[in-house]
Amino acid sequence: MWLAVTRRQQRRVIASSGDFVPLNTPETLVARQFADSPAVARLLDALAIIQLRMDILTPNTVILKAHAVDKNDAIRQAGEVLVAAGCVAPPYIDGMVARERTLSTYLGNGIAIPHGQRADLPWVRCAGVAVLQLPAGVEWEPGEKAYLIVGLAATGTLNSHTIILFNLLEVLQDPPTIEHLIHTTDPMVIVERLTRSASE
Repeated sequence: MWLAVTRRQQRRVIASSGDFVPLNTPETLVARQFADSPAVARLLDALAIIQLRMDILTPNTVILKAHAVDKNDAIRQAGEVLVAAGCVAPPYIDGMVARERTLSTYLGNGIAIPHGQRADLPWVRCAGVAVLQLPAGVEWEPGEKAYLIVGLAATGTLNSHTIILFNLLEVLQDPPTIEHLIHTTDPMVIVERLTRSASE
């Protein structure tokens, strides 16, 4: 089921994110278009502490046409991409799985954002993002499948909202774009969509 957006929810997102997003920035204008919901709140929480560079998501950290037997397998595959990219040490993957047991990272609309907990910060070498594309999907919640697994590694340094944060918020509200990203055979399509600047 696609997420619904209300004006009251939009105001709540801005209010809840005011601690780390100046209200007069272009990014804030983008954020005003979207709702708060448990899904968006989890997204804000997960990505607010990530310092992104433009090269944090590259074709090398996008895995297309992957398969996973269950969500733990999908989480571990995304974590392994972060390990291979030099973003985290292997124990971080166990932290990602443990985090999922305490609170689901499923945003809805076929997207999940597994990530570690604060206790796992010692295993993070640099901020990173990995995308696992699962065209067949994997059950994440009862009756809900995830098709795009966006694995995150945070440095623990508070920073302003990131390009990827706002692009994920935008993608969540755009079912045709989600479908396109689920089935694309070009990793750059995913990279470019998730690193697009607010002015584009």
